[in-house]
Amino acid sequence: MRNNEIERLQNLENITRLQSLQSLQSLQSLQSLQSLQSDYQSVVIPDGSLIYADPPYSDTNCGKYQGFDSQRFYEWARKQDNIFISEYSMPDDFIPYAWIEKQVLSAASTNAITAKEIIYTNQRTWEKLTERQKEISKQNFAEQITLEEFICEV
Repeated sequence: MRNNEIERLQNLENITRLQSLQSLQSLQSLQSLQSLQSDYQSVVIPDGSLIYADPPYSDTNCGKYQGFDSQRFYEWARKQDNIFISEYSMPDDFIPYAWIEKQVLSAASTNAITAKEIIYTNQRTWEKLTERQKEISKQNFAEQITLEEFICEV
């Protein structure tokens, strides 16, 4: 064999090794991403945290979130402290805290519709709010507040 052929074979072998290494790194990255996709109920939430949840909206065609168990989420949410949930509607025991009307585009149509997105909280959180925070909630139904304004009151 000539030197050129040996060199070419070594280069080819090196390329093959690099491709194998890249494949292994891609697989490891994918596995680490999959481990991040844990169930929301298994997340450890430190005491005093504020939880903002934006689950797939119930009774909507939510594509890749098809099959999300809203009832299971509601049961979990009822037990949390300092939780605020973005939804179109929730069971009657959740309290609407704030809302915003927004334009929603549907994959099924090119026309936008107006929807009222509401921030709800549970009874546990509502009972811990100050009278000022509850007053902000009432005012908000006439005028939108920002999350920063709410946090400043906490």
